[in-house]
Amino acid sequence: MSIPTLIVALIFSQNNNESKPQLETVSGYQEEKTDLDLMNPLWEQDDKAIELDERNYIIHDGFYYVPIDEEVNESQLDTILGTVTRIGEWEDRREGDTRQYIPGTKYYSIKGIKDKDKIAIEILWHTIYEHKILKYQVMEREKPISETPQHGR
Repeated sequence: MSIPTLIVALIFSQNNNESKPQLETVSGYQEEKTDLDLMNPLWEQDDKAIELDERNYIIHDGFYYVPIDEEVNESQLDTILGTVTRIGEWEDRREGDTRQYIPGTKYYSIKGIKDKDKIAIEILWHTIYEHKILKYQVMEREKPISETPQHGR
């Protein structure tokens, strides 16, 4: 027995400048679409269009640093700037806070680059048998944490 292919059409009617979804039946199947269904998923959006709070970051020296498509090797690292202290969302954001990196992960200045512009963070591999650094991801400075609304919990 084959499963019939369903094509569902979405028709919007204009009423007082509002788009209202309507139902259309195709092969006896009804489906309602809303404006939420028409939004682009995160993986199709440009990184800059996604709010800073929705991206990975680390806080250093009062600024958000976000990963960019760049890596450095160990010989390019300068000094340890800090260590990831907390993971998650916090009302009071401070040095070493992140949404992604494991507490204890170190971040560094990069030789020849002011740490005000870019830093590097360890990307770690953890298992119960092994702990190693896979690479050093470059992170670029974004806006200060003072310009970002704090989340209430």
